[in-house]
Amino acid sequence: MFIQYYKMLTPDKSTSLLHGYHFGNKLLIPLGLTSYALSKSKHTLNNPYLAQFGYIVDSYTMLGIAYHSYFSMSSVITDYLPKLTNSVKVYNIVRYSNLNIHILSVIGFHNYLSRYYSTSHILNNYLYLD
Repeated sequence: MFIQYYKMLTPDKSTSLLHGYHFGNKLLIPLGLTSYALSKSKHTLNNPYLAQFGYIVDSYTMLGIAYHSYFSMSSVITDYLPKLTNSVKVYNIVRYSNLNIHILSVIGFHNYLSRYYSTSHILNNYLYLD
C-alpha cells in the first residue's frame, strides 16, 4: 500500500506512470481539438446525445491535462527542490501540496462540467429556442 502511495507522490520515478504520461501526450491534441470544436458548435447543447459526447470528451481532456500537469510539476520538483533544500519535511510538504492542488482542480473542473452539461440546462436550451 505504501509503495503505491509513494508512486503517486513521485510519478516521474515510475516507468509505468511515465509510459502513461507519454501515451497521454499523444491524446492531448486530438482531445483538445475535439473539445474545442464541440464547444464552438451551436448544436452541442441543443442535442442531448451530442451534449453527452461533449461531456465525455471534455472530462477526458480535463483528466489528461491534469495528469500531464501533475507529472510535469513532479518532475520540476524532483529536479529543482534538492538544489534548494535537503529537508525531507519540506520535500514531503511540496509533494503533498502538488498532489492535493491537482486533485482539487480536477474536482472543481468536474463540478463545472457537470453543471454546464446538466440535463436541465440542455432541456432549457432545447425548449426555449427562438
